[in-house]
Order: sequence, then structure tokens, then C-alpha cells
Amino acid sequence: MSVLVALAQLAACLGLGALILAAAGLLKELRKDEAIGLAFTLGMGALGWLVQPLGLAGLLSPVPLALLLAACATGGLCALPLFRGLRPRRPDGWVEWLLTLLTLAVIGLALVQTLAPPTDSDTLAYHFALPRQFLAAGRIEFVPRAIDGAVPLLLQMTYVPVLGLGGERALTLWTMLSGLMGGLLVLAAARRHVGRTWAWGGALLYLTLPAAVYGWVSGQVELRLAMFTLAAAWACAEALARQDWRWAMLAGLGAGLFAASKYTGLFLGIACALPFLASPARIRLVAAYGAAALVAAMPWYAWNWWNSGDPVFPLLYGLLKAYYSPGLWSDIQDAAFRSGFYKAEQAVPQTLGWFLAYPFRATFDGFAVWESARTGLGVLPVLMLPFALAGAWARRGGPGARRLGVFALIALAFYVLWFFIGSSQRIRHLLPIVPLAGIALLAAAQRGTERHGRGALLAGLAAALMLQMGGLALYSLNAMRHVLSGESRQAYLERMVNGAHSAFELNKLLGPDDRVFLAVRQMAYLLTVPHLMGHTIDSAIIPITPQNLDPASYRAALERNRITHVFLMGPLEMPPGVGGINTLTGALVRAGCLSEIISFEEISLGSRTLGLDAARTEARLLRADWAACPISTDQSLTPRRIKISVPNGS
Repeated sequence: MSVLVALAQLAACLGLGALILAAAGLLKELRKDEAIGLAFTLGMGALGWLVQPLGLAGLLSPVPLALLLAACATGGLCALPLFRGLRPRRPDGWVEWLLTLLTLAVIGLALVQTLAPPTDSDTLAYHFALPRQFLAAGRIEFVPRAIDGAVPLLLQMTYVPVLGLGGERALTLWTMLSGLMGGLLVLAAARRHVGRTWAWGGALLYLTLPAAVYGWVSGQVELRLAMFTLAAAWACAEALARQDWRWAMLAGLGAGLFAASKYTGLFLGIACALPFLASPARIRLVAAYGAAALVAAMPWYAWNWWNSGDPVFPLLYGLLKAYYSPGLWSDIQDAAFRSGFYKAEQAVPQTLGWFLAYPFRATFDGFAVWESARTGLGVLPVLMLPFALAGAWARRGGPGARRLGVFALIALAFYVLWFFIGSSQRIRHLLPIVPLAGIALLAAAQRGTERHGRGALLAGLAAALMLQMGGLALYSLNAMRHVLSGESRQAYLERMVNGAHSAFELNKLLGPDDRVFLAVRQMAYLLTVPHLMGHTIDSAIIPITPQNLDPASYRAALERNRITHVFLMGPLEMPPGVGGINTLTGALVRAGCLSEIISFEEISLGSRTLGLDAARTEARLLRADWAACPISTDQSLTPRRIKISVPNGS
């Protein structure tokens, strides 16, 4: 059943995207592989766009979701010409035979990962947890949590039909298929500028990048965001080359779908608009581009504004706090968020020097917060750079070069905005522009080695591919072990996910009338009992910032949100002057407001892939007795104000 559901959604996306291309009159202007790649990308975004109104209407149940997929797939009659006469082509020569074997190996390793439950922390915290929450409620609910709650969720909406109709296995299979279609889109786009074999190898290099492997068979969105980016840049280049508003509209659709999936898509919206400003038909092209982008992106920003008063919650709190819904945020929470988040996510200052050095430092000696050692871009971009610089000069002036120039300009503009305005410096957040930069580098490097250096370039690309294939195999080992050993789902998750054992225990101990408060975000997807997820800096619903030393505000917030139990990981006492959930919970325990029911021993892993740095942490479940709690709720519900320094530029 799970396979059928995933394939049904694949057909729905192809059908919906083909309908969009046909309505724009562009379907016949594309090669079959180009049309399939673009149709799937646009259809995937359109499907996520359509699920939102279904969820707002309270129709997130099997019948409406099945009807939606069926309707989209039926619209796929427009997609039938894409497959007419399409047949596998026999590999030409030993190089293509080798690429065929490597492709099968990559697909096989990705398929193995679909047979294991998800273990990525962000996936369990919200990418998969929110769709599951919405399905349980039958509707979309506003989650007033920064970073992973009140954010654009278009791609997460594509997870709703497969999860609701086919369960977890269908969902992991869908992530694998959608990521694979991203590889096809890269191949189709690259074929316009390099030969079939080069494009094929480039697509494999892209899919095996550490950042791509990390997010492929998981809820992480960057690999799928890259598809929107490539579609938008491709359409932008065609719009400029043809002075055609239809392609500009398609570019706006791609950029808008990115913005509807992640705030950094706003950077892409600006970056893709820049090339149009130099066009003689700039007014017509910008109007078509902007209208399509607005239609695609607006619903999620309108949803956030309606529920919180801020379309990009909570980033405009300083300007819009008078319009904020009561209790969602506060001055103290905003100061803690800006101080804690920016400090944690930015390892270097946002200066011109670091802007130039970042790609090289991240490649060879990155800071831990960048995560470039395990989810980076590998050595491939730096390896191709010298060859590409030689080829860029030789290739200048032609129509292909102008299209690649658009790719490069959009990628550069996105990087500039991301580095100087963005909040996080994690390198995997640059994965969406890798296809643009990668195709431009590959085409220029191929041209630059037409006379000299081709052997060195090919040797470097082959070595990079083998190294990345090894990384993919290593990343798949735990899933392979799970499949071959017959290990149960629960045993696998308890071995791989910090807090999984506690989640399963809470599911057994608590009932539908209970509600547990906790701040261990990766437990969200695993919990089947009512719960409220808190966070030190991302949520103000329960004030647990490190600066909060006031148990009265904590007790009042817990009771106000109908909390019957508190789950705590770690000690009940912290050093003097340190607030937060442990200190506040400990104060309520000593006051008799909370009493321990049971304690657990959790294993904390520093690396899921390698199983390194295993440590044991004490966890406990506490029951609330608000009637017997002596801590007064008449005290101020606002934590005491402590001055928090905010870094310059934040």
C-alpha cells in the first residue's frame, strides 16, 4: 500500500505540473526529460499549495486527500505526451555503463534508507511531526514556535497526503522519490550546456554531496528547495533570452514556492528579480514574475500574520509588537531569541572578509556550527573552480554563456543576501543554489579543459564521486543493519534517537486526558499522547528562557495550558543564577507542585552514523498537583528582566 500511495503522489505531481506547463503553452517547447523534471517540480509545489486550504477547512482525512491526489493525477492527462515514445536508451560505451551501475547503487542505498524509520532530529521535531499533528487534528493548527513552528510549511504539506494515506513507509519512500527527481532535473538542466555523459555524472555528484545525502531520505527540505531554485533560475534565463512573460511567470512560481517553504526563499525572490531589471521588457517581465511569486508564497505568510500579527514570526516583533496576539511573544523572549539564536548559529562576523573566505574555510576547516564536516558540500566546488575560471573566459559571449551567467548571478545574489542578512551560517542551507553554481562550474570547466587538463579534471571528479559514494554507503549502514537484522522499529529508534525510549514509555503511561510538557524536540514525532513542546528561546507559551528564575510564571503558564505532567531530561538543580526548565521544574518539585512518577535512563549519541560519544542521561516524568501548589499565581507572570546583549548586526 505504501508503494502505491507514494507512486500515486508522484503521478499527481507530474499531472499537476504538466497542467501548469500546458496552460502556459510551454510544454511543447521542452525536451521530454526537461518537461518531466520541471513538471514534477512545479506539481510538487502546487500540491503542497493545494493541501493548505484543505487543511484550513478541516479536511485532512483519507477521503479528501485521496480525492485530491486522484484529481491531480487525472489532470495528468496533459502529462501523457511526456511519456509517449520514451524508452530507455542503451548506455554508450564503458563510461555510461559505469555511470549506470553507480546510479543503481545510489538508488539502492537510498531505497535501503526508506526501509528504516526516520531518525534525523529536525525531521522528528517538525518536518514529519507537524504533518502528523495536523492529520491527528484533521486540520492545520497554528504552532507559535519560532524556527520550527510558525514558519512557511509548503513542502511539509506534501508530506500530509502520503503520511495520511500510506503511513510512515510511504512518507520515507516519497522523500526518496522526490529527491531522485531533483537529480533528474539537474541532469536535464545540465544537458543544455554539457553532453549527456557529463550531465549524468554531474547529477550523481550532486545527489551524493554530503549535504544532499543528509537531507535526501528525511524531512529536510533543502534538496527539494534546490528544485524550486533551479526551476526558477532556468525559467528566468529563458524569459530573458526570449523576452517571454510566460517564462517570467514560471520563474516567479518557482521562487514563490521556495518562499512558501522557507524564509530564505525571500532571498531567492530578490535574486531572481535582479536579472529582469536589465531587460528592455523589464516592466512586463517583472509584473509577470512578481504576480506569480506573490500568489505562490502569500498563503503561508498570511496565515502567520492572521494568527500572530507578524507574517515572518517573530522576526518583525520590534516593529509589529503592538499587533501581536497576546501571550505569543514578549520583549524578554525576543531578546533571548536574538541573543541565543544568532550566537548559536553564527560562528563568524558578517564582514566582507569572511564573506569571501567562507566557502574555502567551510570546505577545509569549518567551525562546528557550520556542520561542514558532515553536511557540507565536499571538495567538488573548489576542485572545479580553477578549471572553470579558465573556461569562463573562453566561453564568454555565447547564448549558452548568457544563460549560465544568469545562473551565476542568481546564485551569487542569494549567497550575498544569505551571508549578510541571514540568521544561520549552516552550510547545508546553501544547498538550494548548488545546482546553479554546479552547472555553471561544470560547463565552464568542461570548456576550459578542451585542450589541456581534461585528464586531471576527470580524475578529480571521479575521485570526488567515489569519496561521496563511500559517504552515502556509510550513512546507509545503520538502515542496512536494521533491515538485515529484523530489528523492530522501537528498538531501532531507541538505538538511534535521543529520547526515543522515554517517548515510548510516555505513550504507555499517559492517556488521552493527560497533557505533558517537555522541551526535547526530537520526541515530538514519536509521541502519540497529548503534549506541548517548549523551547528555551523559540517559544514564549511556557517561559523557560535561561534568564527566567521565577517559578510563579512557570507554574501559571503550565496550569493555563492544561499541563498535567512535565517530562524533564537532566538534573533538577542547576548552578546558582541559571534559569530554564530544569531550575524551574526543580523549584516546583521542592514546593510540592510536581511529584516524580517514574525515572528513565536515556542514551545520548553524539553521532548516529558512527554511534560515537554515547552517554547516559537521567530523565523523569512528573505529575502536577496544582490544587496543592503553594506557589501563588498572583505574582507577576513575566519573568524578571535581565539585560541581554544582542550581537551587532542581528
